Amino acid sequence: MYALPNVFDEGKDNKSTACFFIGAYMNRAECMDKDGNSDVTKALLELCKQRFKVKYNTSDANALTQLKAELPFTIQDSMMRVDGTIYPVADLTQQLNTLDADRNTTIMTGRLGFADGKVVFNPTFQDEPIRQFPTRDNKLYGAIEVFELPKEDSLGRVFPDRYIVGADVYDNDESDTLSLGSTYVLDLWTDRIAACYTGRP
Repeated sequence: MYALPNVFDEGKDNKSTACFFIGAYMNRAECMDKDGNSDVTKALLELCKQRFKVKYNTSDANALTQLKAELPFTIQDSMMRVDGTIYPVADLTQQLNTLDADRNTTIMTGRLGFADGKVVFNPTFQDEPIRQFPTRDNKLYGAIEVFELPKEDSLGRVFPDRYIVGADVYDNDESDTLSLGSTYVLDLWTDRIAACYTGRP
């Protein structure tokens, strides 16, 4: 088979090759003219609406993955594993593509402080995120990792209700176990992790 530049999968930027691929938007019923030419825009809108409904109206973590595999936009969609795993394959694949596309993504590490009555992020270079568990002990500071600084409006205010925080905390300052605290900040507008912290200072 003749290899073609992979223009189908997001983030590949023609750096890999693939076979020819025809996505679900190319032969969707009711999205073709009388000569059989596909109305790609109409088909993509319909398919995106369908994905949106499944993503936000079902408790089944694999429902969106199943839909993407059955009605793929990309080669990776069509090859996704749809059973035998508890992980959100579609989300993981999208994140992997994002990282592959931009190897120079800047992740800032640092600590939080106050300045002029506002919380500020102070980048540091000595703090190391905890990457391996279990650790040698549970007295590790770790590091706050910021992937995206908070987005602000034209008046310099962080958009209300844009971010939520989930935390797995610990009850006591001292512990005989190796448990650590962990916190994640999610950007609800993009469904991406904006910042995280794991440690037990």
